[in-house]
Amino acid sequence: SWIRWQNGVEGLLGTGAAHMQGPRNRLIGSEGIIEVGGAEPRLSARKALQATELIFATYESSRRRGRVSLPLDAEDSALITMLEEGQIGLG
Repeated sequence: SWIRWQNGVEGLLGTGAAHMQGPRNRLIGSEGIIEVGGAEPRLSARKALQATELIFATYESSRRRGRVSLPLDAEDSALITMLEEGQIGLG
């Protein structure tokens, strides 16, 4: 379906068995194009969450002085707890 709104914005909608090559969503505007539906971005939220979990696991491993398994099961921040308890510090 080709759609045109009152403000002049137009869109193309394909559903069902229609197969379009390339991105699944393409937004074309006066200042550029946004394409959505390609490969996962290098800076995706999923990858950021994994990196953050590794950082927290590193501190948890330091606190336990041993191996930790992921997903992490700690309820607190090992870094903050160790700082508050004086186990590690700046001096």
